[in-house]
Amino acid sequence: MTPEIPADIRDIAVWLATASGISTSIIGAHSLRRAIQLRLEATELADIPAYQNLLLNSPEEQQCLVELVVVPETWFFRDRYPFSHLREHVQRLLEGGGGQPAPAPAQCPLCQWGRALFDGDDPARHGADPGRLPN
Repeated sequence: MTPEIPADIRDIAVWLATASGISTSIIGAHSLRRAIQLRLEATELADIPAYQNLLLNSPEEQQCLVELVVVPETWFFRDRYPFSHLREHVQRLLEGGGGQPAPAPAQCPLCQWGRALFDGDDPARHGADPGRLPN
C-alpha cells in the first residue's frame, strides 16, 4: 500500500512522475514537499499553486526541481570499498608479487548481498562477504 500524497502537492507529484519517472512513493511526500519549499523560497513565490504554475511553464524550473529530488551521484562513487579494492588490485599487479591477484568484483559488497537476497540465493555464493559491508 502506497502512502497517500497530500492534496496540495499531488499535481506536482504526478508531473514529476510523468516527466522524470521519479515516483513520490520512492522519494516520499516529505522529500518532495521539502524540495518544493526550497524552490518556493528560491523563486520568492508565495504558495504552492503559484509554484505549480511556474513549474508547468518553465523548463528551467522543471530542471531545478528534478535536480533537487534526484541523487546526482551514484552510490558507487560514495562507497570507499570499490576504490580501495581497485587500488590493492593494481598494487599487486604492479608489484608482481605472489601470483595472480583475485579478480575485482563486478559489484560492491552491498550490491552483491542485495542482489543475492533478491534472487533468493546465498549471498556468499556470489562473492558477497557480510564482514565487508559498510556500517
